[in-house]
Amino acid sequence: MTSPLRERLRHGALEEYRRWSVRDSGGGPADAILVAGSQRGGTRLVQRVITHGATIRLMSEPFRPDLVPDVRGVPEWVYLRPNDQRFAGLIAAVMSGHPRHNRWVNRENTVRVARRRLVRAVRAHGWLGWFSQEFPGTPVVAVVRHPVTAAASQRRHGGSDHLDSLLRQPELVYDHLEPQLALLEELHTPWERLVGTWCAQTHVLLRTMDETRGTLVLLEDLVRDPGAQSSRLLEATSVTPDPDLLAATLAPRRQADEGTIDLRSGADRLSSALDAVPSEERRQAMRIVEAFGLDVVYGDTALPDSAAAHRLWATPAVDGRGTPE
Repeated sequence: MTSPLRERLRHGALEEYRRWSVRDSGGGPADAILVAGSQRGGTRLVQRVITHGATIRLMSEPFRPDLVPDVRGVPEWVYLRPNDQRFAGLIAAVMSGHPRHNRWVNRENTVRVARRRLVRAVRAHGWLGWFSQEFPGTPVVAVVRHPVTAAASQRRHGGSDHLDSLLRQPELVYDHLEPQLALLEELHTPWERLVGTWCAQTHVLLRTMDETRGTLVLLEDLVRDPGAQSSRLLEATSVTPDPDLLAATLAPRRQADEGTIDLRSGADRLSSALDAVPSEERRQAMRIVEAFGLDVVYGDTALPDSAAAHRLWATPAVDGRGTPE
């Protein structure tokens, strides 16, 4: 009889083999799905919904130059204007399935052979608009989570802000962040800078993307209405629905922690996650959110104004202001 330990070792070895030996037989970026959002912002949950029961390869955070040699030429958090071709080849290669055998990229993949791939990215806000124009055949899903709970989850997991990386890019500031520049430069506490990073990224996302370029998903909407939102996701990404999708995604996640939101959470869990943040920090966060005009979507309550978010998403995208003076 096989011992439990031996069985676990065998299972672990098989999982490692699947991750390492994936055969990606798809073609170019049109065979990919790009799911983008902030760190701890719900991209992994959206990934689970889209790929459940489907033979889709998972490529997790491949745009990490510190872990993926193939993209060392692409700066993290880079902003790209329309027609900027500096990194087009490298980004296209990743969206075409490269690298094939990087352990970091394949760490969540369990599919051995696949013709499609899902690329999950948490550093892509600055080039989503560019990407949607360069590769219009690739479905793009943009995921947004409440700034307070997203920042709190990032902090709980040791996350740091990336505000300096954004503000060091003159074209990004000139095109999208100039009105809020003074505010962003005066943010000094780690908490305020995490929220400031979320605001800058989400502001750029909502300005450079629209309903003609991708699908907007609010994490809170997915949690409170998983059936309708899952159907939207699958239709937008041309994935055949799995009849067991909701039952599987409603199951508890292994290694889930108090900051994790999943389809079991419901409105009560969303509220408790927000209530766990001290009121003074919530006040500080909302001051920054208001400066970007994003308080029309997210306020000091757990649930967003979804209609307001989709009105912003319906507004035609802005592609830049020209050359900084």
